[in-house]
Amino acid sequence: MSQLYNYCGNTRDLEIYINENGKKIKESKIIRSNLPNKNGKKLKSFLIQNHITSIIDLRTPKEYEKEKSIFENSNDFKVYHLNIPNGNIIPKTKEDVPVSYIEMLEAKDIIKRIFKILIESEGIFYFCKAGKDRTGVISMLILMSLGVSKEIIKEDYIKTYEYMQDLIKQNPELKQYIGIITPKEEYVEKFFELFKEKYGTIKEYLNLIG
Repeated sequence: MSQLYNYCGNTRDLEIYINENGKKIKESKIIRSNLPNKNGKKLKSFLIQNHITSIIDLRTPKEYEKEKSIFENSNDFKVYHLNIPNGNIIPKTKEDVPVSYIEMLEAKDIIKRIFKILIESEGIFYFCKAGKDRTGVISMLILMSLGVSKEIIKEDYIKTYEYMQDLIKQNPELKQYIGIITPKEEYVEKFFELFKEKYGTIKEYLNLIG
C-alpha cells in the first residue's frame, strides 16, 4: 500500500486480503484509488509492469470533464467511464450514508459491466473522486464475491480514514461535512444489514444483475 499511496493517495491493492477459504487475492490485480491526477509516469509504469491496463472511472461525465485522470488519451490503457449514479452527492446525515450505498447498487447494468471487465482483464484499476464511497461500494462487492469476511471488508473501508486529512486539504469545502464523510465501521455494518434485507446473499445479487 505504501508504494501506491506515494503514487496517488487513497490507493491500495486488494491483494492483501484472504477469503474465508484461506485463499489470497492475486497481488497487484485489483487496485482501488482516488482520482489519479499526479505522479502519472510512476503510476502508469507500475500498472503496465503489473499488466493492468483496464481503468474504470466511476465519476459522472461532469466530474471527468472538469478534471481528467492521467489515463485519458493514453494508448497504453483502456478507460471505461462507468458512472455510479448519485455517488458524487454527499448524504445529508450519517444515517443516510449506508442507505446511499444501497441505492448505488440499483445501477445494475453498470455494476454488471464492472464485474465483466474484472473477469475478462488481467487486472483493474478503479476510482472515483475521493476513492471512498463509489469506490468503496464496488470494493465491498468485489470482496464479498471473493468470500472475504465482513471484518476484513470493514478494515479496508476504514483505511480511507488515513487519507481524510489530505482530502480536506485539497477540498476545504468538505470540512463542514467531516462528521458525515469520515468512514465509520457502523456504515459498513448497516450496509450489510440493508444488503441482506434487500438482496439476500452476494450470490443472489450477482445472479440478479446477470
